[in-house]
Amino acid sequence: MPAPAIFQNNAGVNPSEMIDKLMQAERMPLLRLEEDIARSKVEIKAFEELRNRAKKLSDTSRDLYSFAGPFATKSVVSSDPGAITGEAAPDVDPGTQEVEVLELATKHQITSRKLARSESLPKGKFTINVGEKELEVEFPGGGVVDLERALKGQAGQDYEVSVINIDANTALISLRSSVSGTDGAFSFSDPDGILKQAGFIGDKKVEKKNSESVAFEQSKIQSPAEAKYKVSADKKSLSLESGSQASLKLDSEPGVISLNTSSGPADGASAEGASDKPGSDDRRKVRTESTKPGPDVEVEAGDIKFPAADIERTRTVKEGNPSENPAASATSPGQVTVLFESGGTTQKRQFTLPASGPMELPLNDLAEGSKITSIEFQAAEGSNLTVADLRIDSTKMDAAFGPLNETQPAKDARLKMNGIEITRSSNQNITDIIQGASLNLHRPTNGPVEVTVQANTEEIKKRILAWVESYNDLVKFVKENDEFVKSDEFQMNRDSTGDIREGYRQLKDRSGIFAGDPTARQMLNSIQT
Repeated sequence: MPAPAIFQNNAGVNPSEMIDKLMQAERMPLLRLEEDIARSKVEIKAFEELRNRAKKLSDTSRDLYSFAGPFATKSVVSSDPGAITGEAAPDVDPGTQEVEVLELATKHQITSRKLARSESLPKGKFTINVGEKELEVEFPGGGVVDLERALKGQAGQDYEVSVINIDANTALISLRSSVSGTDGAFSFSDPDGILKQAGFIGDKKVEKKNSESVAFEQSKIQSPAEAKYKVSADKKSLSLESGSQASLKLDSEPGVISLNTSSGPADGASAEGASDKPGSDDRRKVRTESTKPGPDVEVEAGDIKFPAADIERTRTVKEGNPSENPAASATSPGQVTVLFESGGTTQKRQFTLPASGPMELPLNDLAEGSKITSIEFQAAEGSNLTVADLRIDSTKMDAAFGPLNETQPAKDARLKMNGIEITRSSNQNITDIIQGASLNLHRPTNGPVEVTVQANTEEIKKRILAWVESYNDLVKFVKENDEFVKSDEFQMNRDSTGDIREGYRQLKDRSGIFAGDPTARQMLNSIQT
C-alpha cells in the first residue's frame, strides 16, 4: 500500500506556509547571532569614536597644561604689519620701541664674463674667500663645464654655482653667496690668473671687514679702589654701581665700537636719584613745620560736653633744591671715553650713553696707524650702569681681489633704533637690538614704526578654544549615545504574547549605543569632577 502524501488528509492546511515558518524558526538563532555581530561592530566603532574624542581632549588638555610658558611668552608686533616680526622671552617687560628699517641685508651674487664654449682656461689654483672661510680650488684646466665642476666641488654650503646659457655658443658662470650681508662678500686670490682670465676679478683689491667681540677680561680691567663693579660669568657684560669707573685695556684697529646699555636707579635711590626717606645725611633738605591750633570745639561723651584741648600739629617737609633740573630723571646713566694713540700722542673721544638699547661709537675715521688703547666706563651718580655685547668692527685693505661683475652687491641690513643707525649682517633672528627679543626684518619701512612686545593673546585664545571645542564634542557625543528611548515612544511589554527578548532587542536598537553601559558615563563623570 503506498504511503499517504504529506498533508494529504489535512484539509485547510497550507503546506508551503507551514514549511516557511518551520524554516524561519530554524534560522532564528542564526539571524539573532548575525544581528548581535552587526550590533557589536556598531558598538566597537562607537567606542573607537569615543576613544578618538577622548584622546583629542587629552591632547588639547596637555597642550593647554604645557602652555604655562606660552602664557607668559611675548610676541613682537609691528605697527607696519609684516615689516618686522619676532618673538620675545617670557621675562621681557612689555613695551614699545621705534625701529626704522632702511635697507635689508642681501647675499652677494657675481658672474664671470661671457665665455665661449670652445674657450679653454689654463690649469692652476685659486682661493675663494666667503664668510669666514678660505676655500682653495684646484682647477685641472678646461672650458666652462670644467670650471663649473671645479667650483661646485668646493661649494658645500658656502655658495651656489650655476651656468647661464646666453646662446648656443656662449655662457657665463654665476656665484651666489649663502651668507648674507657684507660678511658673505666674495674675494679671491688668483696667483695663476685663472679667475682674471674668466672675468671673475679685475685689478681692484677689497677692504676686509673684521668683527671682534671684546670680552671683559678681569686682568685687563683697571679701576679706582673705591669703584664697585661686576663682570658676568660669560665676560660679556660689565656692571658698574653708582659713581663707579672702570677701564678696559685694548690693542685694536680703529673701527666702529658697538655696545648695549641698560641702567636703573642705585640701591636706596628713587627714580629721581635720591631717597624719599630723610636720613642723617640729608637733614638739611628737611624742615619741621608747625600748624596753628585748630578752632575751639566741644567733645561729647554721653551726656557730658567739654571743650577740646588745643593741639599743635607738626610735620616734616622735604625742601627741594631750587637749582635742581626737573628733567634730571631723563639724564644719561653714564659716559664712555675711548682712548687711542695717534701720531705719537694719546687722544680721547667721549660719548654720552643712552639709558638702554644699542649704541655705536664711530672711530673708523682715525688717522692711519692709530690704535685704540682703552675704553673707560663711568656710571653717573644715582645710577647703576650695565654695558654688554662690546664689539669692534674695522676694515682694512686686503691682499685679495674683489669681483668684476656684481649682479647683487653684498649689503648689511641698515636700521634705526630710537634714532640711532645700526647695521646687522642678517635679516633674521636679530637678538641684540631689543634685549630679550628676536627680530626678523622682511622689508624696508616708510619711516619709523612702533615695535611692541606684548603677550601672545591670539595663541592663548586659539588653544583655549581648541580645548573647549574638544570637550564639548566629547560631552555631546556621550549624551547623544547614552539615552534610552522615551517610555511614551516604546513599551517593552506592549505585546503580552510576544517574546520579552524581542522587546529588549527593540529597546536596544532604538536606544543609544552606550545606553545601559556605564563606561562612557563613568569616564565623563571623572572628567567633570
